[in-house]
Amino acid sequence: MSWLEILSYIAIAIGIIQFLVITIDVIRHPQMMFVMNIVWPITGLYFPVAGIWFYFKLGRKDRKKHDHAHHSSEHMHGNHEDHHEHHHSEKPFWQSVFVSTTHCSSGCSIGGGEADRFK
Repeated sequence: MSWLEILSYIAIAIGIIQFLVITIDVIRHPQMMFVMNIVWPITGLYFPVAGIWFYFKLGRKDRKKHDHAHHSSEHMHGNHEDHHEHHHSEKPFWQSVFVSTTHCSSGCSIGGGEADRFK
């Protein structure tokens, strides 16, 4: 077995472990958009090491902001404008592009696999 095959098996194992860790975390802490519950675990599969870092840095970041906004809005006595402001994440442009791209590429991964079944 060559070093490249060993490296590829290691990358596959890391991807599977990341998939499982992210899936468990998404079950415990669902995303605001349901589709992202599917997107983040798939990102862990095809993006070893970086995928889990991006999930906890970007995916959980949105969820924590949402939880904080929901919690703090309960104490605001119905001020809708402030409540509305808290639900919109103000990500830097590169983060918004990355999340949109992972959303799209995960959909293509699932769709591409499904399309092959019908050939």
